[in-house]
Amino acid sequence: MLDHYENTNPHWIVAERTSLACLLLPAADDELHRIDLLVDQALTSGPKPPHSDFAYLQYVNGLAEYRQGRAQNAIPMLQEAAPILFNRAGPQLALAMAQFQLGDTGNARRTLAKALLAFDWKERQDEPTPMWVNHVLRREAEKLILPNVQQFVDGEYKPQDRDELEAMLGASQFVNRPLPVVVRYADALSAVPGLVRDLRFDHLYHAACSAAQAGGGQGENVARVSETEQARFRGQARAWLREDLIEYRKALDDDPANNLQKVRRQIALWQSDPDLAILRESSALEKFTENERTDCLALWAEIGDLLSRCKSDK
Repeated sequence: MLDHYENTNPHWIVAERTSLACLLLPAADDELHRIDLLVDQALTSGPKPPHSDFAYLQYVNGLAEYRQGRAQNAIPMLQEAAPILFNRAGPQLALAMAQFQLGDTGNARRTLAKALLAFDWKERQDEPTPMWVNHVLRREAEKLILPNVQQFVDGEYKPQDRDELEAMLGASQFVNRPLPVVVRYADALSAVPGLVRDLRFDHLYHAACSAAQAGGGQGENVARVSETEQARFRGQARAWLREDLIEYRKALDDDPANNLQKVRRQIALWQSDPDLAILRESSALEKFTENERTDCLALWAEIGDLLSRCKSDK
């Protein structure tokens, strides 16, 4: 890509996207220099502040600074880009790595947790490139900042503080072992005051998804779980979703102006999330007992009522 676009003065979007692709992995010094020239071309010919598209250039420029070991320069660029590119986790992930590079471990974990738990990693997009970029940077950030995440899932590592715990919980959703993940969530939700009520991170929702996966026989080692145990996990998933509904209702009662879109977006996600299909799809429900099927239908009726409230309060 560098050979193709070098000395061609490409359109700023082409230069920005090519630079980003070349920065997804650490590069050699010569490559970094050539990428930096391409970033400079994008900055020279691209939009200037206050144009919102300037955030894309801040993002790639910040990532380039991080790759060159200049985390101090990268951080303000990434901090400015992240809230504008709110539908991309990449700027936050790069920011977390830059903070970690400077030894700011606490903020690095906090930033990583925010990216992992606040971003829709299951989103299906017509243009999938940003999603894959996010996943590439996510894997790198997790490996750098959370090397003990597998030990955490296995119950062999205890997070040192809440920031690390929340980052670990976020990373756990990518581990294909829902049974121990459910246990870790249950431990955290019962042990950490206020964890449930933090709507930024949707802990109950992620916990419910893991429980639903275990209750549907998905993931490693789940096939050996008895039908009775699977039904128990599905019941736990429904209980956690109902707790989440309580928190969302409170959020709408307390501050509808600021929470309406958040609640509406999240509840709409529940209605299409494949992890919750075992609790939602008729082909799955017909295999349950009448009591469980009735409870599942009642849950989705409650969810529908809250979504209707969101639409009427708009």
